[in-house]
Amino acid sequence: MATILYLDNAGLMGGAQRTLVSILAHLDRSRFEPSLVAPAGSELEKAARDLGVEVHNIELKRFHRTINPAKLTAYLIDLKLKAKQLRDLLRTHSFDIVHANSNIAAFYLANAPRGREKRIWHSRDLVAIKMIKRQLLGGTDVTIAISNAVKRHLIAEGVPEERIRTIYNGIDPASAVGTSIRSELGLPADAVVFTLIAFFYEWKGHKDFIFAFQKLLERQPEARALIVGSDLFGDNKRYAQSVEKLATMIFKNEELRLVGRREDVNNIIASSDVILCCSTAEPFGRVYLEAFANGKPVISYEGGAASEIIQPGVSGVLTKAGAIHELTDAMEKFVTDREYRESFAGAITLDEKFNIIHGIRNMENLYDELLEARSSEEAGEDQNSAES
Repeated sequence: MATILYLDNAGLMGGAQRTLVSILAHLDRSRFEPSLVAPAGSELEKAARDLGVEVHNIELKRFHRTINPAKLTAYLIDLKLKAKQLRDLLRTHSFDIVHANSNIAAFYLANAPRGREKRIWHSRDLVAIKMIKRQLLGGTDVTIAISNAVKRHLIAEGVPEERIRTIYNGIDPASAVGTSIRSELGLPADAVVFTLIAFFYEWKGHKDFIFAFQKLLERQPEARALIVGSDLFGDNKRYAQSVEKLATMIFKNEELRLVGRREDVNNIIASSDVILCCSTAEPFGRVYLEAFANGKPVISYEGGAASEIIQPGVSGVLTKAGAIHELTDAMEKFVTDREYRESFAGAITLDEKFNIIHGIRNMENLYDELLEARSSEEAGEDQNSAES
C-alpha cells in the first residue's frame, strides 16, 4: 500500500481545506494510506482525525508580502525551522508521495531536503509565484492546477506546461443539497433572493455586489440579498470593515444582510434564488458547484475559471467584470421574468467532471504514474550500481 502525506498550512476550513477533506474521505484506502500535516487543534486536524487519518502537527505559517526586515527575518527563521521538521518527518516515515495542498505548503516542502518520495504541488490560486518559482519547481515533481485558468496562469509565470495536470475540484452532489431556512434568515417567502458567498478578499468583489444590488433595489424594491463569509484568516480586516460599513450605510432596512461565516452554506444556497460571484479572477469557484447541486443558477463575472464551469443560459449568466450595470440587468431579469428564472432550475445539472469521485480517480491515476516512475528510477539506479 502506498503512503501519502498531505501538507496544508491553513487550520481553518476554507475551500481548499474542504476539498482536501473530501479527498481524504473518498480516497481508495485499499491502495493508499493517507496522513496529514496540519496545525494542532485546528478545524482541519479534527476533520481528518474524524476520518481516521493520522495527523502530524506542524504549523506552516501563511506568508504576507512585506519589506519589513524584522518580518522577513522571522519568515526565514520559521521557514528553516519548519523545513527541518518536515525533513525529520519524511526521514522517519519514508512516505511514497507528499502532496502539498497549496502554494505555501509546497514552498515549505521545497525547502525540505528530498528523500525517495515523489512530490506534488497543488496550485489553487492566481497569484504571482515568480519570486519562488525556482524553489517550487526544484522541490516538487508535478503540479496540479485546479482549472485551466490556473494552468494558463502557471505557464505565464514560467512553469513548464508538460509538468502541469489540470484536475478540477469536486463535490459530493448528494451531501451538498441543503434545506431552505428562509424563515430563520428573516427572508420573505415570495422575495427573489440573491446571495454572494465569499471570504473577505477585495478581488471577491463584495462592493460590486452591493452597488449592483443597490441599483436593483431602486427598480425592484421587493428583492433581497445576503452576503455570506468572513475575514477567515484575519488578513483583510480593513476591507471587511469597509464592506460592513458600506452595507449598513446603504441598506437601512436590511434589504441586504451580512450573515457572516456559516457552516450551513448549503442551506443558505437552498434559501436563495440566484448565487452571485463577483470575483475579478476566480481560480475555480467551489460555490458554483454547490449552487448547481441545489438547482440554483449563478451570475458571475467573466474571467478566471467561470467560463469552464458555467454554461450561459443553462446554468447561469456571465457578465463583464466590473460592469455594475450589466450585473444589475442580469439580476433584474431573474426578478421580473419568473419563467426565465424557473427555466434554469429544470436545466441545471452538475457535470460529472466536477464530482469529487471523478477528481479523486484522476488524482489516484497521477499517484500511480508517480509511483511507477519512481520504481523505474530505482530499478535504473540498482542496475547502474550492479554494473559498477
